[in-house]
Amino acid sequence: MPSPIDHSVIRQRAAAPRNQSRLALLLLTTTLISPLALADRHAFAADAVPTSDTDRQTAENKKKISHPRAEKDVSVPHTTAAESIIVTAATPDKTAIQQKRLMTGISDSLSAEDLRSSTTSSIADSLTKIPGVSAIVNQTTGQGQYVTIRGLAGTYNNFMINGAKVASTNAESRDVSLNLLQPYGMAGVTVSKTQTPDMMGDAIAGSIDFRTPTAFDFKKPQMLRVYSAAGYNDSAMSQNQSSFGGQIQVDGARRFLNDRLGVYLSGYYVVDQTLGQEIENDGEYRPYYKAPDTTSHVDFNSLQLPGIDLAYRRTRQERVGGSFAVDYHEDIWSAYLHGQYARLQVKGDLDTTEYNNTGNYYNASGIWSPSQFLFGREFQVADDNQYLANLQGGGKLDKGRFHLSFNASVSRGQDSTPNKYSTEYDKTFDEGISWSHIDPRFPTVTASPFANSVQYNPALLQLDGASLERSATTNTVVSTNLDIKYDVNDIIRYFKGGFQFRNSTRSYYDHLLWQGDFSGTSLDGLNLAQSGLLGRTVNEILHNHYYYGPIYSREAVISAIRSAMQATPGAGTDAASMYGNDTNTTERVFAGYIMTDITLGKLSLIGGLRYERRNTESAFFNNDSGILSPASSYRGYGVFLPSITANLPVTRNLLFRGAIWTGYSAPEYGYLSGSQTVTRNPGTGNIIAISQGNPNLKAARSLNFDLSGDYYMDANSMISVAGYYKKLRNFIFTNGDSVPATNEVGSIDVTQPQNGKNASLYGVEFTASRTLLGLIPHSSPLYFLDGFGVSGNVTFQRSSANSGQSWRTENTPLVYAPNLLYNMSLNYRKYGLDARLSLSYRGKYIEQLRANQIDKWVQHNRNLSLHVGYNITRNLQVAFDGNNLLNDWAYFTTRGEAVQYQKDYIEFGRTFLWHLDYAL
Repeated sequence: MPSPIDHSVIRQRAAAPRNQSRLALLLLTTTLISPLALADRHAFAADAVPTSDTDRQTAENKKKISHPRAEKDVSVPHTTAAESIIVTAATPDKTAIQQKRLMTGISDSLSAEDLRSSTTSSIADSLTKIPGVSAIVNQTTGQGQYVTIRGLAGTYNNFMINGAKVASTNAESRDVSLNLLQPYGMAGVTVSKTQTPDMMGDAIAGSIDFRTPTAFDFKKPQMLRVYSAAGYNDSAMSQNQSSFGGQIQVDGARRFLNDRLGVYLSGYYVVDQTLGQEIENDGEYRPYYKAPDTTSHVDFNSLQLPGIDLAYRRTRQERVGGSFAVDYHEDIWSAYLHGQYARLQVKGDLDTTEYNNTGNYYNASGIWSPSQFLFGREFQVADDNQYLANLQGGGKLDKGRFHLSFNASVSRGQDSTPNKYSTEYDKTFDEGISWSHIDPRFPTVTASPFANSVQYNPALLQLDGASLERSATTNTVVSTNLDIKYDVNDIIRYFKGGFQFRNSTRSYYDHLLWQGDFSGTSLDGLNLAQSGLLGRTVNEILHNHYYYGPIYSREAVISAIRSAMQATPGAGTDAASMYGNDTNTTERVFAGYIMTDITLGKLSLIGGLRYERRNTESAFFNNDSGILSPASSYRGYGVFLPSITANLPVTRNLLFRGAIWTGYSAPEYGYLSGSQTVTRNPGTGNIIAISQGNPNLKAARSLNFDLSGDYYMDANSMISVAGYYKKLRNFIFTNGDSVPATNEVGSIDVTQPQNGKNASLYGVEFTASRTLLGLIPHSSPLYFLDGFGVSGNVTFQRSSANSGQSWRTENTPLVYAPNLLYNMSLNYRKYGLDARLSLSYRGKYIEQLRANQIDKWVQHNRNLSLHVGYNITRNLQVAFDGNNLLNDWAYFTTRGEAVQYQKDYIEFGRTFLWHLDYAL
């Protein structure tokens, strides 16, 4: 029978997104109105020379509230060769606003101080403060690892460090892992949401450029800073697991030769430990009446849950890295050499308890009636090693109206699972179980006494198997740019053109090294209780919703599997399991562009054309029922990318921008591989199914329209509205999975990834920031508000995509594209105190398209955080950070849009950090 469901709970939770939208509108209205009500009539009054006692007091207050690192160390804007201006000023609000005002297109940024005052060590989570940016959570750590821009994920974005392309090491997509990067090590981050011809064209959503410091970014000719922090994760602490975390970073800079030569060095070490408590459904939800195939529509009100897994994740992250910058400036030329290195080592222990119906789920009449139940305890060593190294060099020549810049870079990264040891003990019972969904997040088993008692008795469990695997993705990107600009200084301001070459080599492997049992070892024939593999017992998880039971000892499992491998070397492996997934890909991009800037009064029009030629070659193995044969594929194409960007400063305070531009995104590496797997009938040897890649996948193309208006009340306050519309064709599902086209040729099913058809994405972003410091007279009854500030942004968007599959009768939203995003922050900066209370919200979105249209949705996420810093002296600051103060879930997915059918639910608890920073 269908599981009982409390529909009142579902209705309440379904109403949550509407309530969140209303709250966002209310907060936005408050943010927008309050600046106008309290605004000073004189624009940029904060920048005026103090002429009265009140003004002098205001200036003194500014000096008191300035962070010592900012006031003492950070200088005036520094112009880079790429003509992007990174501004690091005395206050982070001013920094972000100034940079936004100076950029040619539509963009947003975070300053170094914004990043340092972030309550999380994940730079991906820090980036969610930018309008339209959301993070994709790493389910092992609970921290953001990848980011999307306006709901478009890694394949649609460009990621750079100092303008150079960064290596991508995601095994399934073109995403760049951001959990390697340390926020303290950045001078700023710029998210460009429109593209000009001199920018890389494979960015339908936009570009993210991380800037590292140089010695010329600081006021004084020499500088030394030390950042330190220590804290804990309360989820791990409550379970008596290791919970300590800490970090230290030291950086310094010095300028020589009358400020012509600058050297900057930094190094950091970070460690944090978390505990994830998770419940996930085991197997796909299935209809009460058996569906005839995977494409048929099913009744969403009768879905049945085969089983659940309870996961207990203990994770220790260790990050080490640093950067250097050597810069030399002469009157007409300059040169630089910059480098960065980051390494991440994750030590993960993952225990999983499985409660799952198995065998035939349906009776002879096709009605849900499971007849068997499996209970198991599994352990996996979930380690992950990553590194990223970048080296960039170049120079610039400015001689009269002639400007030439050149740079070359190499970026290399790897993401590897070094030794994935795993084992499972289980037992199957000849009786099915069912589930109650009173709280959709926590399904509870309704079973006979044997099913409830087995979780307390590991002596009932026998070995099901053990294994060892290794996998790695490695990417090396070499690129070079040459740009030439000639100033006309008339109606035509300049002509500019350039050339770029980029070569990317990528390798992937996933090797099964051993798979067997414990025959020939001291554990042969022993049950789990006798094996000696168990450690402590965990009595409860997820707020006492579940009893968990004994967890494995990592060291004991590794020792047991190594002994078994010595007893039965090579067990369970063959050439296909060892090398069948190996893939090597080389991708070369040749690009050239021309552009100009035409000035008509106040209006500036920047237009031009970019051309990119992309060639992709892949080498792989075809697998015919375990027999491997080497093969290769090739795909080459060119794209023309015209664009025009307009900037119109109506007044000193009001600025309009607009852009019509084109972009493209290449398909995922794995999709382009022509690798083929053939399945044959064991009896006859006839082919029954073929699964293969598709080298002929087309690049996604987009036509983009952007328009924004910015009003700057003063140097630290502004209001911005930006609207956008993207029309995509041949779009790509960037979710680590493909949309298959399964065609039956006789009795053979042929499955391969295909492009989607058309898609559209449109939305509007509202941004407001208001700092009241120095704007309220001392005699005013509202003077108590002096020092406060408010800021926020809200993104409303909609998307629609046609997958091209005939059995999907309706369009779906784009994968990863939420309808609502917002950030709200209340700040106070005065008398050496810097406090910020921030609330971030990300609405729900589709993560994967699934069979029978029972798609996987990620439910909304919110985070309330607090940062409080105090300047003890001009050189010494203490601070406190609290993250996820409401103790919300990190990751909550469902089958279908509503919360009725839980797929995965993870909590990681709160994190608290205390800082002590010193600047000389």
